[in-house]
Amino acid sequence: MRLRRRLILGHLADLYRLALPVVVSRAGVLAMTVADTVIVGRYSAIELGYLSLGVAVYLPLLLTVMGLLTGTTVAAAQAMGRGEEAESGAAWRRAVPVALGFGALGLVLGSFGREMLLLAGQGEDVAAGAGRVFFILALGYPAGFLYFATAFFLEGIRHPRPVAWAIITANLVNIPADLLLVHGLLGLPALGAEGSAWATTGMRWGLAVFLLTYVWWMPGHERFAIRARASWHGRRWRVQRMVGYAAAVAIAVEMGAFTAIHLFAGWLGTVPLAVFTIVLNVISVIFMIANGVGIATGVRIGNAYGRGDRQRWIAAGWMGLAATICLMAAAGALMAACARPLAAIYSSEAAVLAAAIPVLVLAGLLPVFDGGQTLMLNALRGCSDAWVPTALQAFAFIGCMVPLALLLAFELERGVAGLFEAVVLSTAVSLGLLCARFVMLSRRA
Repeated sequence: MRLRRRLILGHLADLYRLALPVVVSRAGVLAMTVADTVIVGRYSAIELGYLSLGVAVYLPLLLTVMGLLTGTTVAAAQAMGRGEEAESGAAWRRAVPVALGFGALGLVLGSFGREMLLLAGQGEDVAAGAGRVFFILALGYPAGFLYFATAFFLEGIRHPRPVAWAIITANLVNIPADLLLVHGLLGLPALGAEGSAWATTGMRWGLAVFLLTYVWWMPGHERFAIRARASWHGRRWRVQRMVGYAAAVAIAVEMGAFTAIHLFAGWLGTVPLAVFTIVLNVISVIFMIANGVGIATGVRIGNAYGRGDRQRWIAAGWMGLAATICLMAAAGALMAACARPLAAIYSSEAAVLAAAIPVLVLAGLLPVFDGGQTLMLNALRGCSDAWVPTALQAFAFIGCMVPLALLLAFELERGVAGLFEAVVLSTAVSLGLLCARFVMLSRRA
């Protein structure tokens, strides 16, 4: 009994050491976005529209390439488990040219933001304003992709703290930079949404340069063969590619499903759309915790899987799920208990507050299932299982969530509450299927 307790505490301590910096780094990225939105929104509603549309055009490529680079974490973690530190470094060296290639593609796309928005049915003035914002953000594509490649490598070799400190510093710089450039303080011209975009692009390049410099000169860089030429042949690169492809598809599936749900909220009217936006924003903040624990669990499983320690990678998966469910249950309960003050942060309109509070209480169930399915998705990637989990997620999100949302919100007239009921049920289905897949893999091993 005492030995079992010691083993459990050891698992939790290792998970905490890995997860905390990852949670900080993921939450830091979201915090920068929130700060940009608040500062531009207080400057001008029109400029906020430009920023919102510019970011909407910017995000698809950013998130897709982020998914493609996810294989870097898995490949580096598995190599560390096998004691092949040079192979961990090779995962990063392969990721950097991929990041630069897609960064170049992003620079080309940045020149056509206005035209893309016009094709999407936006007016000339809106397309011109948002297109300029997109162009400025697109200048940061190469830096953003280099940042992801390097951050994922550092997380894979269990060295995530430099990433966390870099993001904290970027947030401390981003807010005054936003204020200076958006509002035109200290004699600078007021640039509105474009000023926020310049601040974001500057932060991305600063983060990329810092992490690249750190990795190039970090202690032990010789062991990781950081400055050697990477091999593009063999099973290691195939695993890295396979996990990246599957992660990119999974992100596209999830984005597509939530975009559809967002459109359904717009069909319901202005107040339901505002309620949906508020609740989704609150849940997105909570989700960063589950995401961080999931990535840390994936790294721990990758280490154990790489060295063939079956019992440890199975235990790491279930301990990660248990920790995530406990954390998300506490966060969901807190969200439900603080529904009124949380809603009041986002709106002072009585109609929005009255509608948002019960939906926030209902959505308190969502973090448990959404956080759990994210954890299991990362756990399965840690043991090189890529395409089956992606297919299971596609079934849950596209096959269940979208039709359920239509049924509950419109046919059964549950409104915006029905949309979140569909999300809760579908993420529960995803969690169940992914857990079953993990059981199957652990028995097969």
